[in-house]
Amino acid sequence: TLFLNIQDQNADTDFQAEPLGTNWQPGETRLVNFDVKNTGSLPMNIRGFATGTWGSPDLDSQNKVSVTKVERWNGAWETLVATGPVLGYFYYSPDGTNTALFTVAAGDRAQLQLTVKLDETADNIFQGETFTATLQAEGKQTTSSVWP
Repeated sequence: TLFLNIQDQNADTDFQAEPLGTNWQPGETRLVNFDVKNTGSLPMNIRGFATGTWGSPDLDSQNKVSVTKVERWNGAWETLVATGPVLGYFYYSPDGTNTALFTVAAGDRAQLQLTVKLDETADNIFQGETFTATLQAEGKQTTSSVWP
C-alpha cells in the first residue's frame, strides 16, 4: 500500500509562531511545521504544494503572501529551497527539485517547515482579515521514475 498522512505539527519541534493570520505584520514571516508520515507499506518520495486565501478576490489578487523557504529536520533545520517565493511543487530532496529525492521508508516521516511571508507592501486593507493556508502533499513509490 501507498499512503501518507499530514500531521499539523512536528512531533519533535513545536510551532514557533502564532497562526498565520493572527497579528501578522507586513514584512513578517511565520514558520509552519508539519510532518508527512508514510503510513503505507512501501517506501516513497514526497512533494508538496502550499496555497492560501484571504477569502476575498480583492485581497487574493494582490499576491501578498508567499512561501520563502522550505526546510527539513535532520537533527537541525536544513534548507531544501530558499529561492522565495517558492512557486509550484517543492520536493523532498537536497535542493527541493525533482532530482536526487530523499526516500521516506514505510512507517517513517519527513519533518518539514515552511517560512511564509506577508509582503512589506501589504496595506491596511489586510487588517482584521484572516489568511487560510492549505498544504497538499503527494507520495509516489520509489520504484516509479516519474510523478503521476
